[in-house]
Amino acid sequence: MDYALSQNGNQLRMEFTLDEDDNESFKEKFHIGKRTCIFNMPHGWDLTSVHPDLLALTCIAITHPFIGQRVNLPLAISSGFAETYTSITRKEIGPVDESIKRREPSGNPRPGLAYSGGLDSTVAIALMPADTVSIFLDRIVDRNRPTLYDKDAAHWACESLQKRGYHVLMVGTDLEYVRDPIGFPVDIANSTPALLLSDMLSLDSIGFGTIMESAYGIGHELFRDYPNSHHYLMWGRLFSAAGLPFFQAVAGISEVGTTIISMNSPLGEYAQSCMRGQRQNPCHNCWKCFRKLLLEAVLNGHELDNHWLDSLFKIKEAKHFLRSFPIKHENVLTFATSLYNGNHETLNLLKRRVRGDILPVEWMQRWYPPSLDVIPEQYKANLVINIRRFLEPMTEEMQNFTEAWDMTSMLKDSHYVGLHEQLLKFL
Repeated sequence: MDYALSQNGNQLRMEFTLDEDDNESFKEKFHIGKRTCIFNMPHGWDLTSVHPDLLALTCIAITHPFIGQRVNLPLAISSGFAETYTSITRKEIGPVDESIKRREPSGNPRPGLAYSGGLDSTVAIALMPADTVSIFLDRIVDRNRPTLYDKDAAHWACESLQKRGYHVLMVGTDLEYVRDPIGFPVDIANSTPALLLSDMLSLDSIGFGTIMESAYGIGHELFRDYPNSHHYLMWGRLFSAAGLPFFQAVAGISEVGTTIISMNSPLGEYAQSCMRGQRQNPCHNCWKCFRKLLLEAVLNGHELDNHWLDSLFKIKEAKHFLRSFPIKHENVLTFATSLYNGNHETLNLLKRRVRGDILPVEWMQRWYPPSLDVIPEQYKANLVINIRRFLEPMTEEMQNFTEAWDMTSMLKDSHYVGLHEQLLKFL
C-alpha cells in the first residue's frame, strides 16, 4: 500500500494506492471504496508538526484490512514504531530513519477521547480527568449516498459539553467512505482525528467508549481476557508505540453500569446512543432504542405497559437482532428482563430465553477492578475515585462469575434452542 499526504489550508488529504499484493476486499464482508479521504482540521494545525509515527498509525488505521505485505509511507518513521508494527503484523513498513525518536507529548500532557456522542463515550467523559480533550469524528455525508445516520444529537452533545466548559473538538472527515459499504475499516479508526491532533493538544493517551461487553466479551459466547486479546495486543501496542496508550475508562463497566452512571451524572442529559433520531428524541425504531429504552425503563422502576412493549417488539431492526442466537449484548436483556414481572407473553418468553429468570445480574451494576490493566498508570487512582461515585466494585465472587462467562453450553442446550424457536414465531 502506497500513501500520499498533502495539506491545503486546514484540510489534510490522504491518498491510497494499492500494490499487487494488497486486498480489495476483506473476508467478503466489505470492499475498498474511495481511494482518498480528507480531514478538515482546526485552525493552526500543521501537517509538518505531526510526529511521523502518528501519521503512519493514521494511515494504517484507515486501510488496515486492505494492506498486503508492505506499507510504503511518504515520510520516514521511527525504528521503534516500525519494529513494533512488523513484530505484530509480520508486514514491512518504511521508510525508517534511525534518528527519529519515539514520540513523547510536550507541554502539559493530558488524555484524549475518541468521542462518538453516544451514551458510553459521554460516560467516559464523566469519568476521565477534567482536562481530557474529546474529539468527535464528524462524518462528511455524501449527499448521493442516502443514510439513516443523523448527526443532530451528536452535534448537540458536543456543543452542550463545550458550553459546560469541556474541551470538545469536531473534525470533519469522509474516511468512512474508504470502506464499501460505508463504515469504519477497523473500530479504532474513529480515533484518527485525535491521532492527528495529539501533538497540537499534547495528548498522552487515547480513550474510547469501549464497554465491558465489547472489551471482555460479556454477553457474547465467551469471556475474553481483554489485555491479552488480539485487539489489545495489536492496537494497544501500536498506539503505545506512537506514545498514546489506550485509556479504556469504561471497559470494566457493562452497558447496565454506564446507563446507571448516565442517569446519575450531570452529563447524562446529553447522552444519546441512537444515531438516527434527533437531539433528545431517539428514533424509537432501531436496535439500540429497543435495548436502551427497555433498560432505562426497568432501572427507573417504571411499570411496563403492554401496548408500549408491543411497540418495542414491532421494531424491524430489533426483530432482526432478536432472531440471533445468541443475541448481541444478550446480558443486557438478561438484566432488563430479570426485573420484569408482568404478563407480556413475548417479553416473558424472551426472559426465559436469555435466562433472566435464573442468572444473577447484580454484578452488572458493579465495576470490574481488573480493567485497571487497560488504564495508564498516572490516571488509575483518579479513575477509581470517579467510578466509585456511581458504582461499587464487584465482589470476588462477582469477578469470578464474570470471568467464567460462557454461553457455549447454553447454545447447545435443547431447552434454550426450543425457547429460541418459540421466540422466532412471535417476531
